[in-house]
Amino acid sequence: MTSSGGEWVAVPVPGQPDRWDFVPHEQPPSPDGSPGRWHVVGGSGTEVGQWQWFPTNPLPAPPPPLLFQSTGISSAGTSVPIATPKRSKKVPLAIGGAVVVLAAAAAGGALAFSGGDDSKHKEEITALVNYVTTVDKGEDVCTSHLTEDFVRTIFGDVATCEQDDDTDGDSGDATGALVSDIQLDDADATAIVTVQGGNTDGATGTWAFRRGDDDVWRVSEWRADYLRSSLEKTFGETYDSDGPDDPFDNPNVRSCVKDRLLGQDDPAFLDTAYQLFRNSQESSAKLLGFMAECPSDTQGVSALRALFEKGFRASVQVPEQITECIVLGMRTGLSDEEIKQLSLNRGMPAPPHIQARIQQITLTCAGSPTSFDPVPEGLTPGPDLGV
Repeated sequence: MTSSGGEWVAVPVPGQPDRWDFVPHEQPPSPDGSPGRWHVVGGSGTEVGQWQWFPTNPLPAPPPPLLFQSTGISSAGTSVPIATPKRSKKVPLAIGGAVVVLAAAAAGGALAFSGGDDSKHKEEITALVNYVTTVDKGEDVCTSHLTEDFVRTIFGDVATCEQDDDTDGDSGDATGALVSDIQLDDADATAIVTVQGGNTDGATGTWAFRRGDDDVWRVSEWRADYLRSSLEKTFGETYDSDGPDDPFDNPNVRSCVKDRLLGQDDPAFLDTAYQLFRNSQESSAKLLGFMAECPSDTQGVSALRALFEKGFRASVQVPEQITECIVLGMRTGLSDEEIKQLSLNRGMPAPPHIQARIQQITLTCAGSPTSFDPVPEGLTPGPDLGV
């Protein structure tokens, strides 16, 4: 070494404060011809520091896996899908195969109709519910049996309403419904509908209806009590899990998310429910935020981070001990909010400052310290890390 110039750089150490290394401007040769820089680690006064080789990009830091993947949207790379809202191929108006629209009572059911026009209107409303809940295709119901305001409020547009999930089976569909307390007010009406069968068996609440200028009744509203009851059943004991990789397969996480979802006041709850029907970015952000507030089986780790770490372990191609080191490093080097935003970016590259942070954690975990005399001669590569 012929000069003493250099710079001090911070090296993140998982679970500890940053370590400050001195990096000389005049660098000894690379131990194996690969690019990188030598750091002088430790040493003060008469104590001699140790030389440690930091290769450049020894491991490609894998992108964080997606936590959300909306129905019909595919993205490259590893995906850890959260149970996103999807529509039954039988009932196109459902959340997660669970907010199942209700079938009407069987013909000749227990409704006691009054005479005259009231009886006629009640029969038409019951038939309407029956049709909406048993129709196979969204295109057969969205513009004909729902009001324009209903479609706009719930789905945003007709195209979203008419989307069907062809992969969904019929096992979670309602088998019928009880329709009671029909209240008529000229061209408007309400009824209490109670689900029978399917994933939301027993869910109950208020539907509203409107009769148009063509004298035809259409569904005009699902009120908060009905949607709350449906989602309560959705995330209950009969939850239709996709298996161990379903983030809501864990009943504790599922219950926690449900409590936060239902704990919102009516305006906030309805906004979240409508966004879920639309498979929107806002609905993803809401559920991810709820998961960030919920604990996991790992002490001090949120359900959101636990899901992220599970996907990270599955996607990274490095030895297990290095993977676990990176995971621990990210617990202090990557916030839950950043994990949420990375997930919402749906596979886009991470911002440069996050990429640099993850890369530095990776460098630290991959680069095992190799000590040399402070005036290095005959340098040799460090131990083989198998990477």
